[in-house]
Amino acid sequence: MRTVIALVVAGALAVLLGFALREPAPPPDPGSEAQAIAGAIMSPFCPGLVLTACPSENARELRTEIRERLEAGEARSAIEADLVARFGQGVLADPSSLPGGRIAVLVPAALGLAGLVAIAAFLRRSTRRGGDTETPHDPPPDDALADQLDDELARLG
Repeated sequence: MRTVIALVVAGALAVLLGFALREPAPPPDPGSEAQAIAGAIMSPFCPGLVLTACPSENARELRTEIRERLEAGEARSAIEADLVARFGQGVLADPSSLPGGRIAVLVPAALGLAGLVAIAAFLRRSTRRGGDTETPHDPPPDDALADQLDDELARLG
């Protein structure tokens, strides 16, 4: 049983690690690519909002600039690097791109997995205990009382 639990945990960890390390597929056209970049960039003009949600004129101009640069054939990585150079590392909305960001993604996943293992261990222990037929409230058997009951039943019967 421990082997099965270990294999399930290892498999779940491998799946989570695969999701954390995979790169997203690029959108097919420059318009949706510009939208994807703007959605992955925190607006330097509206604190706490991604660029696509920021209603300011500066954000609109930056979205237009991104779209024009993509249509001119510039790579997404070059555009993002330029935005980071202009506005700082905090402009990236993806926590995995920040220093220590992979840890910020993997730690909650690992804690969730540890919680599932703890729940499974608790359930396993509690089901083992539930197999007992004797409860602590049952009185111990009294041989003298059983003999008296046998005698009375024999006289009646």
